[in-house]
Amino acid sequence: MLINTVSCDFCDGKGLNILQKKNIRKKRAVIYDDDVEILKILKEFLSMRDYEVFTFQSPVICPLGEIEKNSCLKPYPCADIIISDFNMPKMDGITLYRQQLQMDCKVDVRNKAIMSGYMEEEHNKMLDEMGVHFFQKPIDFSDLTRWLEQCEQRINLYQPLGSRRRDA
Repeated sequence: MLINTVSCDFCDGKGLNILQKKNIRKKRAVIYDDDVEILKILKEFLSMRDYEVFTFQSPVICPLGEIEKNSCLKPYPCADIIISDFNMPKMDGITLYRQQLQMDCKVDVRNKAIMSGYMEEEHNKMLDEMGVHFFQKPIDFSDLTRWLEQCEQRINLYQPLGSRRRDA
């Protein structure tokens, strides 16, 4: 059986439409940690993997600031992945993720992770029940890479993301 191939000005030779490729966006990560050095290291690591990275030293329920009446106003997620420290001054990572869930956060819970130097068994159980990944600090970057690769399989780069708030 012969398959005819059509040459066109908009194809890249692999059958992909170049016009569609232009609509592909960067992957986006949001990171929460009160330790500035960890934020810098993770931002650099994710930037090298072609992520747009937003960092916060204090947790905010919605990094885009688009919450009204305890619900996310955006039709699209604010990020592709979210990584949060567990112990932060104003709120712990589990509470952050629970509140996001209650407010209909659009980020896939499987693409959320918590990192901590120590995690009690009851907290590990909560993370498992929520479907949130756990990283032991100091982070093993090969483990982080494996998790990112799994997350990236779930990311649709044609799906738009919510706009970044101005004061973040």
